[in-house]
Amino acid sequence: MISAVRHAHSKYLSYLDSEKQTAAVEDARKKKATQTAENIEIARKITNQVHDVEQQERQQSQEQDIAVQRLINEAATKLSTSVKNCDMQTAKVAQCWTAETIS
Repeated sequence: MISAVRHAHSKYLSYLDSEKQTAAVEDARKKKATQTAENIEIARKITNQVHDVEQQERQQSQEQDIAVQRLINEAATKLSTSVKNCDMQTAKVAQCWTAETIS
């Protein structure tokens, strides 16, 4: 009888140990899944931020290109007007300004 009780108690302790191990494995799996989800969310946010910065840089570059083109057009117009009016002093200034703007 005592032997049977000891055997039953031993089996019960084994069962409890097995349950603890199963719970620990499940907790580790849940923790890993949560961490993975958090990492994915962080990566998504970083990707969005990089996309936004790239878009801003493209827009800034386009605005700079437009500004340079406007300066070139303005200088070319002044040069053309000066040559038409035979104002060589203004034409030289406009020509120098155009060269500086382009480089």
